[in-house]
Amino acid sequence: MAEEERDKERANGCDYFSPYQGPFESKPNLVDTRTQLAALFGDAPSVVKDQNQQVNKQIKHKTDTVAEAKAALEALFKKKE
Repeated sequence: MAEEERDKERANGCDYFSPYQGPFESKPNLVDTRTQLAALFGDAPSVVKDQNQQVNKQIKHKTDTVAEAKAALEALFKKKE
């Protein structure tokens, strides 16, 4: 159990916390979560379908953008023979 830090203005070290070192990855089950929430609150299936289509378009757009950026970066640092 960590000790309580009484002086809130002073920096403290917490040995129980360490930031994640890897890249952020989005959760692929976003659509499933929206569907479950819609079922829980009784939303119409067409509303859920529209939301799912919008989310899928956003995910595809982000994926395409990332792929384009990666290709541009690789082209920039490509070894010249």
